[in-house]
Amino acid sequence: MMTGNRIGSAVKKRMLSALCLASLMLTASAVQAEKVVVVPLGSKTYIGASIFWTGEWKSGYQYAIGDGMQYEGSSYLCLKDHVSASSNIPPNDTYWSLMAEKGDTGAVGDQGVQGATGAKGDTGDQGATGVKGDTGDVGATGPIGLPGTSSWVDDTGQVTTDVSVGIGAGAAPPLAPLHVDGEFKMGATTAACDASKMGNIRWSGSDFEGCDGTAWVSFTYNHPAVPEISTVTSDTGQVWMDRNLGASRAAQSFDDAEAYGDLYQWGRLTDGHEKRDPLSGTVGTQSSGDIPGHSDFIFGHDDWRLTGNDSLWQGVDGTNKPCPDGFRLPTYIEWQAEITQYGATGTALFESPLKLPTAGFRNNSDGMLFPAGGLGYYWSSTVFITYASYMYVDNSGPADLHYNGDRAYGFSVRCLKD
Repeated sequence: MMTGNRIGSAVKKRMLSALCLASLMLTASAVQAEKVVVVPLGSKTYIGASIFWTGEWKSGYQYAIGDGMQYEGSSYLCLKDHVSASSNIPPNDTYWSLMAEKGDTGAVGDQGVQGATGAKGDTGDQGATGVKGDTGDVGATGPIGLPGTSSWVDDTGQVTTDVSVGIGAGAAPPLAPLHVDGEFKMGATTAACDASKMGNIRWSGSDFEGCDGTAWVSFTYNHPAVPEISTVTSDTGQVWMDRNLGASRAAQSFDDAEAYGDLYQWGRLTDGHEKRDPLSGTVGTQSSGDIPGHSDFIFGHDDWRLTGNDSLWQGVDGTNKPCPDGFRLPTYIEWQAEITQYGATGTALFESPLKLPTAGFRNNSDGMLFPAGGLGYYWSSTVFITYASYMYVDNSGPADLHYNGDRAYGFSVRCLKD
């Protein structure tokens, strides 16, 4: 599947060249013999080729040679494969050729003749004012009713409300969604902490604890300071983490096992599915939400979600962003800048400040781990239709970018400082 993705652009170019030659052959009877034009296969002269119309121009879209689109009323033809961004918006003639320019606005027509004003209708007679009735006597006070039941209780016996609730004499009106005037008792539990209990608090029997999605964390324990994040600065001016997420150190060689780190499915939070040692379990059922609620690797699908969500890893505020605070995933364009700066080979990128190891990957079809040491795959935050973009590195071959990675693959993550 990886090989098919990498040669897709070349196949498209050959198909367009073949269409050009076929067009010439079909019209040959209308051309004098001494003026026949021969276009070799592989030529970039697109005569008679079909145009793949993509509609309005959009940012972050992978355009290919021969694509057509519309921008501010004019039509353009793509001259060079690229991912759309502000730097290559039409009329940039490196990437686009004008096919049809937007016409000028026509002259304003003459104002029509104003119609005649209709006749005003008659004003109706005002009705007579009614006579005010006598005030009745106040009735006797009725007996006190029986205690009622809460209107919040549904047919499951649970109490729910979308307003603030006050408990206790001093909690009226309530100043928070739940305002308790006085103490409340936290029950003891030994239940396991997982993604479904994230945000819960408990009394463990000896300490107050909160669930962070993977483990119960003490509220009273004096936690050590968070270690400083080690970074490196590229010649592009970008500041990167010096290692992959989950790695214990920066890579000292392509096959440095301590530098491999974790393998994330695109858009998933750090919930245990990304672990390789020991390798996390697998499950074939897709998630219906952004948080699966378990630590298993979801296999057998293109995406681990039933329906894709493009915003999960976007920027420093992405819903499930796995990077530390102040860091984020790089975009397709930012990975391309590193390749341009240091060279399109795995060796060049390893010898750069980033020290990218070949950490292997985890297959989306069966959840199997592809051996590390030879190949490495790194996610970007850029999405394309139902896919996510990634960078591929070979320890003895090329480094390249692809825009059509299935989001259920397990790839490495290297974070960039925002």
